[in-house]
Amino acid sequence: MINYLVLSVISIITIIIFFTVMILDSKDYLDDQWSSDIAQKIIRPDYKHIEADSVIQRGGWVEIVHNNRIVYVIGDKQDHNKTYDMMYFEPYLPGTSSPDPDYEIGMKAFKGTDGKEYIGIVKVPNFMAGEIADKMKNSAIKGAVISLLFFFICNTLYIFYSKRKVAKPLILIQHGIDQMTKHDYSVRLNFKAYKEAMQIQKAFNFLVEKLESIEEEKKLMEEQKYRLLRDISHDIKTPMTSILGFSKALVEKDLDEEKKRTYLEYIHSKSTRLNGLVDELFYLTKLNTIDVPLRLQIQDMGMFLENLIISYYGEIDEKQFELDIILPESPVYAEFDTKEMSRAVGNLISNALKYNPRGTELRISLHKIGTDLRLVIQDNGIGIEEKFLSSIFHEFARGDQTRGSDGGSGLGLAITKRIVDIHKGHISIYSTLNKGTTFSIILPLYNDNKGSKQ
Repeated sequence: MINYLVLSVISIITIIIFFTVMILDSKDYLDDQWSSDIAQKIIRPDYKHIEADSVIQRGGWVEIVHNNRIVYVIGDKQDHNKTYDMMYFEPYLPGTSSPDPDYEIGMKAFKGTDGKEYIGIVKVPNFMAGEIADKMKNSAIKGAVISLLFFFICNTLYIFYSKRKVAKPLILIQHGIDQMTKHDYSVRLNFKAYKEAMQIQKAFNFLVEKLESIEEEKKLMEEQKYRLLRDISHDIKTPMTSILGFSKALVEKDLDEEKKRTYLEYIHSKSTRLNGLVDELFYLTKLNTIDVPLRLQIQDMGMFLENLIISYYGEIDEKQFELDIILPESPVYAEFDTKEMSRAVGNLISNALKYNPRGTELRISLHKIGTDLRLVIQDNGIGIEEKFLSSIFHEFARGDQTRGSDGGSGLGLAITKRIVDIHKGHISIYSTLNKGTTFSIILPLYNDNKGSKQ
């Protein structure tokens, strides 16, 4: 579209130049063409001093007539007229063209310096038409040459400009593709060009942004995989080392019954912990599969929480926690898998009981917020340092980032998050060291009137 527009503009300007050259080139001889008004311009009372050079140069002459007789001639007279009658002068009134095919004639009546009445006649041979035609033809040729030269130069410049305009984006695109093939996804195209090239630029930048995002996710997954393998190795090696040590002592040493029993209890404890770790790893792997089978049921979330909390009353009482439960008076329904959600919420309650001192206040509340349910589990215990919060839901993450054998597996919160995710919910944490921790779970509210989730 732009190319056609530019070509049209150049063509119009070329036509204008053609006619302008013709007009300017022909202006001089068009202005100098014979006109009957020339007699009015050059003839004067002092007729012997008339400036008739322009007439003489064209092969003409000037006659001064008194009483119908020629009394004075300026130039080379070429006709044989010596006298005139009044009928001869009638066709040559000022402003009219000469009917005589042989001459262009103009005349003017005037009073001479001697007081007599005279008539001044200017005659020019009528052979100028062919000359003018030739000059017009030459002007047309000149105008055509200049306008075509202008057209050629403009088109050449525009082709050169277009070539650069096309070539530059192609070079930049090629460079970008080269960088992309070298796995440099930080490259971006940034140029101004025609519409099609701009669309390619937009598509290229979108593609490398996606590839860069995929590459970052891939690196993150590799890091998480490495960290997972490292932590699994550590958590398996620690109890295995203890098991090997105690079992070796049982085999190689002569121990009394009490020592044997103590060693066997250690072996059983470490084996139990190792088995629990393997179970949780297997469970987390199952949750991370593409299709997690869920037994979804529409249930009153308040009733579900009451039943779940009851199962922890013994531990809560043992650690002398102050429990505060805030539930809605009327049922609030959500669609969830009871077993999976029990594990998710149970992990949060277990962590609060495990890591906080006696006498900690534990608040469990449920609220309806718009089209969602918000479950909050809050304590005023030891809290978590801010630097650990960003990775708290990662596998093997702990609030103190230690890998000692006295803590949990480090998979509980990762499992909780995954369960919440597959229920199309969201979990977040807020914590301040020595002030407490708050976990907030958002789940979609089931719309009982419409028979579907909000």
